[in-house]
Amino acid sequence: MTARLWKNARRLWPVLAAGVLLQAGGCAANELLAGLATAMASSVLQQFVFTAFGL
Repeated sequence: MTARLWKNARRLWPVLAAGVLLQAGGCAANELLAGLATAMASSVLQQFVFTAFGL
């Protein structure tokens, strides 16, 4: 029984590790996109204010 359990565990570890890495990568990509969207919105707002008020 334990030999079969170890055999299945050895097959399962790479799948679990890949899932953790992909999840971490997805979070990083979401943060990157959120930061990019914030920077773009800030830039557009600053351009609008500088153009509208002649600063």
